[in-house]
Amino acid sequence: MPRASGSKDYISLAQGLITEASPLTFPENATSDELNFVIDKDGLIRARRKGLEAAKTEQSLVGAEAVLENVYYWKAPDVFLFVITSTTPDTKLYVHRNNEALSLLGSFTLNTQITETQIAESTNLLVITTSQAQKPVLLEFEEQNNNIEIYSVDLYVRDFELVDDGLTLTERPTSAIDDNHRYNLYNAGWYKDRRYQYINDQAVQDPIVSFFSDLNTDTPANDFPSNSDIVSLGVSINENGVTTFRDDEVRNTNVGNSEAPRGHYIYNINSFNRDARISNKNLDGTTSTTLSPVGTVGV
Repeated sequence: MPRASGSKDYISLAQGLITEASPLTFPENATSDELNFVIDKDGLIRARRKGLEAAKTEQSLVGAEAVLENVYYWKAPDVFLFVITSTTPDTKLYVHRNNEALSLLGSFTLNTQITETQIAESTNLLVITTSQAQKPVLLEFEEQNNNIEIYSVDLYVRDFELVDDGLTLTERPTSAIDDNHRYNLYNAGWYKDRRYQYINDQAVQDPIVSFFSDLNTDTPANDFPSNSDIVSLGVSINENGVTTFRDDEVRNTNVGNSEAPRGHYIYNINSFNRDARISNKNLDGTTSTTLSPVGTVGV
């Protein structure tokens, strides 16, 4: 009896998922579309992606009348984040490993109030903000140590605002200036004490005082800088290599009627106290870090 023979094609899908290829140039052993599958690097095995229904162990919500407020899957460390609110009141973050048991890795308090949360992810960073204007929480996945570092974040702003001092931009007051105008000048760079160029061996002093004194002329102007005067125009290095201030360079330079650049002072968004800068003008508000450690989770 004659034997029947033929060939049978086996597809390994070793080329993986390729969505850009056209029907005329489609690579062999590739797939153009897959639904609910995990694509392995070798391309030989397609494991069905498990959802939350695969969890075998039930987890309890902690707190009186606890409510699941937000859920987020973070792909980088392969964890689930659950935000739970309760009438304690508080809002807590629970970090669970993505396994069949949905194992709890750690929990942290986000807020001592019931709040809504928003979550944003960027590569190995994840930020959680709340509706009660509390500090945001930053989660950083450290792949080398396989840890999630959790921080609370202090927000800082640079003060570019011109405080109302009752003066026009180019007005140079001749009487004693109030704290608002003095703050505007300090915030525009007039805070830095420098040696006045026209007096030998004089100690450094406030450039606002040097500007008012105008000691290089027989008839001093006796006025204070305006909100458009730029202090750096009067700063130079003399023949002895000493940085000095010359008020005439500021007076004789026409800068128009625009505001002088400002923004020297920085404030915590929850502690905006300009009065402290008047009493200590060199307190610029800069900080070495805006992050405060909250905890670490091993994944």
